[in-house]
Amino acid sequence: MCPAGRRVPRSAAHPPYCGGHAWATPAAAAGRTTNATSWSSGCANRDCPDVTADAARREKIAAAKKGKPRPAHVGEVLAASLTGRPLSEEHRRKLSAAHRRRGTRPPKAGRPWTAAEDELVRSLPPPEAAEKTGRPLSAVYDRRRKLKLPDGRAGRKIRR
Repeated sequence: MCPAGRRVPRSAAHPPYCGGHAWATPAAAAGRTTNATSWSSGCANRDCPDVTADAARREKIAAAKKGKPRPAHVGEVLAASLTGRPLSEEHRRKLSAAHRRRGTRPPKAGRPWTAAEDELVRSLPPPEAAEKTGRPLSAVYDRRRKLKLPDGRAGRKIRR
């Protein structure tokens, strides 16, 4: 039966669920068509109203779905479609700005260097700076390099 309550003949060109509606068949839900009817052109039965064209009906459906979790398979399909997709520069900028606003940092980045620690790194030899800041000596060497200072080891030049 179609949504208008009419019986529809069973055939390959017009399945029993009123073949023109995108929500009508399991194949349509999976994004496949099973017959020659165009899914986007509405119902194959010309007397059947196109229920997706009614704005009030769409709003009612959206309100009923609001706050309810999606089925597990929908989340899996969505995740699979987004996995491995590179983010645009604009998206990356927005994510970075949000992290800066929140003050969040990736755990692997470690704790941020303070101005006082930077001053110790500038003024003390690396082993002393490492001891005073509580950071590993390799971290002090890396920070000195980032601050464009000689890393403090003999014979090393500044890398720019």
